[in-house]
Amino acid sequence: MTDYAVFWGCTIQARFPFMEKSVRLVADTLEIRLHEIEGTTCCPTKMIKTGDEFIWYVTAARNLALVEEMGRDLVTPCNGCYGTLKLAASELNLNTELRTRVNELLANAGLEYKGTIGVKHLIEVLYDDIGTDAIKKHVTRP
Repeated sequence: MTDYAVFWGCTIQARFPFMEKSVRLVADTLEIRLHEIEGTTCCPTKMIKTGDEFIWYVTAARNLALVEEMGRDLVTPCNGCYGTLKLAASELNLNTELRTRVNELLANAGLEYKGTIGVKHLIEVLYDDIGTDAIKKHVTRP
């Protein structure tokens, strides 16, 4: 069984409940356990980055720090959230000065981003972690 913290983002559950249901059904079938993340916010969208890049990093790092506390890698079916969280994690992992500044603010909420988790899109999990052979076993209508 494979376990992940699932980041639904701010639109899937509200606007695309059929997508959430489909992901949950596929995850159950393939024995992927999805664990809800308590207290997340918007990923945040890249539009915020153009307004205040530092706050964009802080918000993304807050979500990532919540997942780190769970001790699991993050998976998201949302392309936008994936792009945001993957980019933020990559930059925070490489730029120690930025990570230090971000963590100074996160400390006010009792959080710290350490860079200890992976950020994956659902497609990466299905292809890289589960594999096409395992998926093919569950195909009912080829």
